[in-house]
Amino acid sequence: MKISFRPLARYAFLAFLALPVSAGAVEVFAKGSASRTMVSQDQWTISIKATGGFAFYLADGIRLEARYTNISSLQNKLEVADAGVSGTVSDILTETAIYSGGVNIDLFSRRARFRPYLYLGAGYAIAKRSYDFQLSTSPSKTYFEEPEQRGLSGNVGLGVDWEVAKSFAVELEVLSYITNFEDDKPLINLYGSLGVRLLL
Repeated sequence: MKISFRPLARYAFLAFLALPVSAGAVEVFAKGSASRTMVSQDQWTISIKATGGFAFYLADGIRLEARYTNISSLQNKLEVADAGVSGTVSDILTETAIYSGGVNIDLFSRRARFRPYLYLGAGYAIAKRSYDFQLSTSPSKTYFEEPEQRGLSGNVGLGVDWEVAKSFAVELEVLSYITNFEDDKPLINLYGSLGVRLLL
C-alpha cells in the first residue's frame, strides 16, 4: 500500500497551529553554515546548510518548533577506476531537504540572556544526487541523476541563544540527524550552524 505523506504533513501543520501558546511567545529563526574542504590539490567539496522555521512557547522554557533544513554539497571531481574502466565523475551535487518538528527545551531560565537548549525532533527527509561521468577514452560527459531517497529522520541538537538586544538573539547550534533506520547501520550526520532568532 502506497502512503502519501502530503496529507499527513498538512494535517500535522494544522494541528501545530491549533496548539495553545503563551501571548507574545512566537519566534522565527534562521541559521546556516558553509564550508570548503580540499580533498587534494585539484579536488574540493563545498557544503552549505540552511535552516529556517518558527517556534511557539508551550510553557516556560519549552518551545515547539517547525523547521525546514536544506543541506547541499558539491564535489568538483572524483577519479574512478574499477574492473578495467577508468574515468572522472564531476559536478557531484547532493541535496537533502528535511521537514521536521520537535521540542526545544531551555536548560536555563527563559529570561536569562545566555540560554543553552536541547532540541529533540523528528521529520521527513528527501535526498537526491546528480553527477557527470566521463570515460578516460571519451571526449564527452554523460549526466546521471539517482532516484530520490525518502524516509523518516530523527533530529538531536544542542545549542545556545545569546540575547544581544530585546527580542533579538544570536544562535549557535550543533545538530545531528539520523536516517535509514531500517538498516543495521543507520546514517548519522553532524552539522554546526550560526544564525539569529527573533521574538515577535
